[in-house]
Amino acid sequence: PVPGLQEKTDNAFPRYSLYLYSEGAKKTSNFKLSGIPVLFIPGNAGSYRQVRSLGSVAITKAEESDYHFNYFSVDLNGEKNALYGGFLLEQTEFVHQCIRHILSFYSEAKNKPKSVVVVGHSMYWKANQEALNHVTLLSVGGGHRDIMVKSAATDLNGIVLPSRRISSVSMSVPHVWLAADHQCIVWCKELVLATKRALFDMIDPKTSLISEDAEHRMKVFRYHFTDHSGSKVYQGHVEDTIKFSDKQNLTFKIATDSRLHIAAFNKDKITYYLFPIPSSNHGFVATTKIPAARWIFLCTKATTTTCEEGIDITKRGRVVPPLKASVREIHLSPEELEGHKFVVVRVLSGIGGVINAEMYDYEDGNAVVTLPPFFSLQPQTVMNVTGKSYISMVLEDFTSVSTAYVAELVHVMCPSDVTAKINSTLRFEVPWKEEDTFSVAAVKDTNSLSLKLQSGRPPKADNESMPRLSVYMDPRCRYAVTLRYSHKEGYGQCHCVLSLCSKEFITDDIRFGIE
Repeated sequence: PVPGLQEKTDNAFPRYSLYLYSEGAKKTSNFKLSGIPVLFIPGNAGSYRQVRSLGSVAITKAEESDYHFNYFSVDLNGEKNALYGGFLLEQTEFVHQCIRHILSFYSEAKNKPKSVVVVGHSMYWKANQEALNHVTLLSVGGGHRDIMVKSAATDLNGIVLPSRRISSVSMSVPHVWLAADHQCIVWCKELVLATKRALFDMIDPKTSLISEDAEHRMKVFRYHFTDHSGSKVYQGHVEDTIKFSDKQNLTFKIATDSRLHIAAFNKDKITYYLFPIPSSNHGFVATTKIPAARWIFLCTKATTTTCEEGIDITKRGRVVPPLKASVREIHLSPEELEGHKFVVVRVLSGIGGVINAEMYDYEDGNAVVTLPPFFSLQPQTVMNVTGKSYISMVLEDFTSVSTAYVAELVHVMCPSDVTAKINSTLRFEVPWKEEDTFSVAAVKDTNSLSLKLQSGRPPKADNESMPRLSVYMDPRCRYAVTLRYSHKEGYGQCHCVLSLCSKEFITDDIRFGIE
């Protein structure tokens, strides 16, 4: 327990207390602290001990870093504030006093913190936007496994400015990609790691504290929770210019086909594959397991058979499931390709793996499909696919939370040399919120994915903003894509809509006007 708080507050909060998490009591016994303060606030009937997952990982990570965090946690006596709101005013005032008290422990620190990072579970915070303009907020819902609170209740829309918030779901968070129930989201290892990496990346090396640059904090949050390109550390989004003409003996190959598949690349030398960019409306997509810092470029200066200068666009790529497989994807729109002659894919020597790349007609690759009606019982084949590595289908009029469908990618035929080590991937993309879901299966197995919304389409959404189903597959195989209405999961969705609880998992750099 942290001493001195009750004396400062004249014992106004006898039911509550404040704790400091530590695995090295000698370092904190005198409560003269350095480092960065973090306060964990449990939610309805929660325990202050839930801070252990975050605190333990932070201590482990600090052993490899020049910085460290001090994790505090409030004991709110396990009160059920979701059932009786009368507890909230007293709890809020107690937390406010805790923040003041926490900052007092850093009076002798070289760099005194002026704010406290707050992590809250099962919590709702409503305030006018102007009061939170300097605060960066992240909210992560548990997804379909959280049967207590639907993810729509974790949306920060209207609470803080769009430039200062991210609302996501654990199923779409990079390197998590799983739903979490209402309690285990606190100790979900993958989510805890993402949170800690983000906080460490926010540290300003000049002050050894969380950066005061709100825009930088938002960039870090976006990287770790939405736009992860593969590196564990946020490195910024600067795209370097590469002069291939300055390098000797480079091997360039023109991709004579619009698609490229390499199942193993044990070459004697590095090879640069050049994809000519057509003048018409085309997009480009690639998926790879190449463990390279630089693997894809847009050519800005070229001859007919070589690229002399290009832009490294590796950081535009995104990691995709399965976990620990190091698979990355990149999508380039016609607007991104405009003004360039080639897309350049760099294939390393002496390394085995898989790479699929394709230049595709943008309209054909974004077909519009009609969803099966409620009374349909059998799957409907919506597309037969041959010789493609990627397709995307717009799911027309899919806007209701109370409906659910099942998509299947059915293997029809594959050559005998296609191995089970290659995967197919289904991705359900929701344009108005970060709640994408994935399904991965062996290339010859049937891949199945439930399609259901966790938050309804906003009234002011773009008319063209509809959910879509993206399919990644082996271009050597033939497939059929089927859709069917799922009555069982539809009934489950109706139950979620009727849920009256609300919950948020919020990580935010918050200031209470304490200087």
